[in-house]
Amino acid sequence: MTDLLTGILILLAIAFTVQLLPRNRWVLIGLGLLTLAAIAYIVDGIFPLDCAPTVNEACRLAEERNQVSVSHRIHNYSGIIESVLEIFGIFFVGVGLLKLTNWATYARFAIAAAVLLAISNLIIIGQYMAGWSLLGYNQRLGELVICAFMVVTAVTLVRHSRPDSDQSSTEQQQLANA
Repeated sequence: MTDLLTGILILLAIAFTVQLLPRNRWVLIGLGLLTLAAIAYIVDGIFPLDCAPTVNEACRLAEERNQVSVSHRIHNYSGIIESVLEIFGIFFVGVGLLKLTNWATYARFAIAAAVLLAISNLIIIGQYMAGWSLLGYNQRLGELVICAFMVVTAVTLVRHSRPDSDQSSTEQQQLANA
């Protein structure tokens, strides 16, 4: 259920954000990837696991023998897809805004969030290959990071929407060149 809710909330946030963030190729690619990640979260919510391989050894063995339902397999693949897409989506939004003076702090936060998610995913993959099953925790971390990213995005957008924070002509030029 959290996956479905997360996906819907990300889509709503992107619908508002795309209108307010400075736009260039990298920002639009990042938002596009985050939209696809949101769809993957929704797919996760629609196709549940048969059992929890992270806490149930019999389930993990059934997974390894491919003795789980199609719904279970779809859930697993969509979870991998959402993780990769959210990393690159957040990263590209950050890269797209990095050269803009007024957005540099936000851009660095976005890049740091993407790096945190990437490191977390690499650690979890290693643990899973070693027989430890912490994938569910990693997905919760991903949801937490993307929610924090959206909250910081909202706060930044509010701050930039104030009349005294209009983009300078230099920043508008930077955006055009990005």
